[in-house]
Amino acid sequence: MPITPRYQWRQDASSVSIRIELPGATRGLAKKMRFSDLHLSLNASPYLMSLDLADFVVHSRAVVQVAKGCIEVQVPKATPGQIWDSFCAEGTADELSDRRQQSFERARKQEQDEMETTRKKAGETKSRAQSRTWAEEDEERTFIRSLKETEERNAKDDVADWAGRMHDPAAVSTGAEGPAVQTAPKDEPSVQVPPVSAPVRSLPPVTTFFTFTDHRAGGVARDPDEDDEFAPTSSLLDGDERDLGERHFIMLKEKAAKFFESGDYLSAISAFSAALSAKPSDPGCLSNRAACYLKLATSGGAIAKKFQRVHKCVDDCNVALSVLGPNPTGSKRKLRAKILVRRGTANSMLGHFKPAVSDYEDALNLMHGADIGLINDLKWLMDMVRRQDARAEADAIDDDIDAVNDALDVDPCNARLLLKKAQILADDGRPDESVDAVTEALAVLDDHALCRRIPDDEMAALRGRMLQLRGDVLLRLNRLVDAGFDLRMALQISPSDKQTEDLIAQVQSRMNDVVGGSRAERGAERDPDEPTQKNQGAELVASAKREFQNGDVVRSKRLFTDALRLQQDDPVQHASILSNRAACELFLKEYDACIRDCTASMDVCEQGGRADARLMAATLSRRASAHCAMGAVDLARRDLLKAISVAGATSDLGVQLQSDLDLLDRNEP
Repeated sequence: MPITPRYQWRQDASSVSIRIELPGATRGLAKKMRFSDLHLSLNASPYLMSLDLADFVVHSRAVVQVAKGCIEVQVPKATPGQIWDSFCAEGTADELSDRRQQSFERARKQEQDEMETTRKKAGETKSRAQSRTWAEEDEERTFIRSLKETEERNAKDDVADWAGRMHDPAAVSTGAEGPAVQTAPKDEPSVQVPPVSAPVRSLPPVTTFFTFTDHRAGGVARDPDEDDEFAPTSSLLDGDERDLGERHFIMLKEKAAKFFESGDYLSAISAFSAALSAKPSDPGCLSNRAACYLKLATSGGAIAKKFQRVHKCVDDCNVALSVLGPNPTGSKRKLRAKILVRRGTANSMLGHFKPAVSDYEDALNLMHGADIGLINDLKWLMDMVRRQDARAEADAIDDDIDAVNDALDVDPCNARLLLKKAQILADDGRPDESVDAVTEALAVLDDHALCRRIPDDEMAALRGRMLQLRGDVLLRLNRLVDAGFDLRMALQISPSDKQTEDLIAQVQSRMNDVVGGSRAERGAERDPDEPTQKNQGAELVASAKREFQNGDVVRSKRLFTDALRLQQDDPVQHASILSNRAACELFLKEYDACIRDCTASMDVCEQGGRADARLMAATLSRRASAHCAMGAVDLARRDLLKAISVAGATSDLGVQLQSDLDLLDRNEP
């Protein structure tokens, strides 16, 4: 039979609030609240509530908070300032039903409108982002194209200017007997000096021939990391024996270096690529182009472009290192070290920390460990490798758990798989999840219908391993009482298990430390022979009630079961624990077990002759709920009538029970 929870309501000028009392309320119950502008409902077995509100509210702004043992709901009024006479609307069943259906239709329409608006906004945002990306790419392509065109024009102008100067007779001296070039400062007027004729000598005639040659570049600015071994020198400019391709290569390197120094890395890449088309295996150009790719990868932009540029940097470094060879000498040794550092940096940006560590170590060996900055970077990379290995190990554990879960999806009642999952979780440092997995495995073993294929001796061994594992994990959690129970039960199954005996000794040692500390605080000594079983039972009951209030009903039931073993001599306490465990079973929808525990609780009370009226009434109410859930409405009605008689019709509990009986009669088909 569904239970209607109690509630209290209040209002102010702008909102209305309701407090619903739900023992064991968890955050998950908040998701089971349903609202419309004229209706509020809660459907969380065994609780059921349906309220038709007196006036309109703004249900989309409702706030639900889960507190200890209750749910608090606050929702704004649709008409602020209006004071409600009552919380619930009044009217016939048909009127309220029509009113409720209309409210549901408005809520569905509002939800559909909001979803449509959200989809439109998402589409517009995606379209704007795509347009921005396309515009940025077009702008970048246009910029690069304009740079290339400007560079080509400047190069053609330089060549034309040089050619003009080479063929201008006024700009060339013909020797001692030829005419001299007259120059003057820019800001001063030129003075015409009459030419002085040299004395005529009787010499043979001299014929001068002019040969067209290409422009010769001056000193080349280069990447500061580039070594002198690969920098152009004056020897490259001496004589006409150097071909045009060599001088063109030098000019492109000069332009690329200037672009790099000015921060124009795209143009520098273009220039270095043009130079490499003339000398594809020049390690200096490859190294400097790799540096440009690294600079671009750290300067922002799309993620895909960043990774593409980092990969290009690695490729250039690989080619340059293969050209230099494994054992270079002289300045090539220093260049190889710098290229290794560059490739290591790129690998670290890609998350390849182990290759990056190898590159940095090789670079430090070439530099004889003289760079403190590289040493610090290497320490960071080695730390990242350790973290990556730890993550990989954690991922492997997660893969194992996923594999077990996949197998459990096929066979969810496989106790061996549940035990394996619990062991993996325990090894991974997730004790709470491990305890839950063992508890689930023990529940499967307790259900003989699920485990009929397992032989009795193997089932006993499985139970012993499960209890030992759960006891070990509980010991790590410092839940000594629970750990002691599990380990003692495991030892009864396997009396000669040395590991279980050692764990029990650890539990006893820690408990002695705890008891000794509490005695020292009280300043008094307890009798070592004083019985502690009753105190342990009371502690278990208190823990079980706390777990139920916190929403961990499975653990609460297990603690009540452990407490039953320690409270056999007190009939009232024994009956109370049985009734409380029945409440857990009702919440978990274990209706047969709930009926058995309720019946056993009432039998214990009657046999002991110390029946508590409130306990009897609560137990009858729980059994009635289980009967109702199983469809036995007549048995549920009989238990409710008896519970009302025991509790008293005028008591608070009696009034609540009468309300449950009325609800049962109204919902009976």
